[in-house]
Amino acid sequence: MKPSEPQQRRSTTAALLTAYFIFGALHESAHLITASWLLPASSLSTILNDNNNSIATLILRILLGRCISIPIDNTSNNNAMTIALITHSGWIFSIAIAILCHALYKQRRISSVVLLAAYITALEGLTTDLFGFVPQQQSNRGYMTFFCGNFGILLLNSSWLSIDGGRTALDVLEKMVS
Repeated sequence: MKPSEPQQRRSTTAALLTAYFIFGALHESAHLITASWLLPASSLSTILNDNNNSIATLILRILLGRCISIPIDNTSNNNAMTIALITHSGWIFSIAIAILCHALYKQRRISSVVLLAAYITALEGLTTDLFGFVPQQQSNRGYMTFFCGNFGILLLNSSWLSIDGGRTALDVLEKMVS
C-alpha cells in the first residue's frame, strides 16, 4: 500500500528537519572541538561548570539555538588568531560534510532531503562564520558566543513560501538579522 501524498510530505519534512538538526549539531561540535583543542579552558566540563549548565541545556542550545558559548582566555597573546580558527572551523566542517553528502548522493546512498539539509547548514555556516552575517559576541565574563544560523529553518517550511510568495519568510529573516 502506497502512502498518501500528505503522509509522504510529513515524512519528507520530518527527515529534512532531523537531518538539519543533526548537521547543525555537528557544526556547533566543530567549534567546540576546535576550541577544546586550542584552548585548555574550553573543554566540555569547563563549559558545563562555568555556565552552570547541564548537558541537556547545552544540547538544547546547540539544537534549537544553533549557538554555543565558549570560554575565551582574554590574556592570550594570540587571542585573535585563536578566535578566527574556532570561528572558521564551523563553516569548513559544514562544507566538508556537504561535499561528502553530495558524493554519497551521487552514489545513491543518501536521499536528496539529507543532501538539502547539508547544503542549508553549509550555507548558514558560510554566512555566519565566514562572512560574519551574525557577529560573534564576547561577554564581559570572557565567553565568546558563536551564532550559526537558523535561517534555513524558514526555508524548510514550504507553506511559508507558498502563502505569499515568501514575503513573510523574508520579513522574519530581516528581523533575525537586525
